[in-house]
Amino acid sequence: MTRHGTLLMLLATISCGGCCFHGMSNDELAKMRPSRPEALDRLNMLAGDWETTGEIRMAFANEVIRTHGHNYADWDVDRHLLVDHSEMDMGPMGLMSGLTVWGYDESKGRYRMSWFDSFGEASTATARFHEMDRTWHMKMKGRMHGFTICGTGTIRHVDENTLEWTWIERVWGIYEVANMKGTSQRSIRYDGLNP
Repeated sequence: MTRHGTLLMLLATISCGGCCFHGMSNDELAKMRPSRPEALDRLNMLAGDWETTGEIRMAFANEVIRTHGHNYADWDVDRHLLVDHSEMDMGPMGLMSGLTVWGYDESKGRYRMSWFDSFGEASTATARFHEMDRTWHMKMKGRMHGFTICGTGTIRHVDENTLEWTWIERVWGIYEVANMKGTSQRSIRYDGLNP
């Protein structure tokens, strides 16, 4: 904390006379714990065990890359984060492992997502769910091998066992380097609590 922040904290405590924090019972402290946002339940549609097929068009490749893989998403951190582990066969580039962490930011009314993969990408995204077409819309920004990358994508909830997805990635937000689309099929029934 900076000196300025420490001074502000000290002044707030003095002006409060310590009354805000003094003499609280354990029951009162327990009531201060924030409740789990109901909006997180919407992420249940992404939870479970999935088999994925798709195609990738890359700016520097002459041929479309056919891809397939598997991912498993489950709740963690007292059901506040949905953590998704994935492995995708990226054709001539080999196997890519990835980790996605989904959460919900109540202060902004948006879903947040972080992505890390074995190809060197680290990115964050915001997402909104449109009820009318049952589709997630995502905007991403990150870094990969020293380059700033931006992306936009969708995940359409076709039914309880099918997701259709798209993703476009650009370097510096200008040059399109990858255009991806595919389908994910649920391979094991998931009840939204535990597989």
